[in-house]
Amino acid sequence: LNGTRDTLYYINSHIYRHAVASHSEPEIIIESPYAGNSLAGYYGLTVDPSSSEIYVADAIDFVQRGQVYRFSPAGLPIDTFQVGIIPGGFMFK
Repeated sequence: LNGTRDTLYYINSHIYRHAVASHSEPEIIIESPYAGNSLAGYYGLTVDPSSSEIYVADAIDFVQRGQVYRFSPAGLPIDTFQVGIIPGGFMFK
């Protein structure tokens, strides 16, 4: 959920966004670069409760260091940074 708890984000190959009070279909906000590859894909997801920026973890191949992609609430890329092996959790202070 975002900081105001009115929008749900989830991974199902792609990153989807769905307004909590909506009856419409969820929308793909971030397309997976791994479409069609069942062995790869996004591994972790969270939304910063203060800024509503979206953080997506990519475990790549579960052997090398992973990547975290940061997106604006609208799904626009902000930056990418390398992290440890199999990133899956986030914490905000």
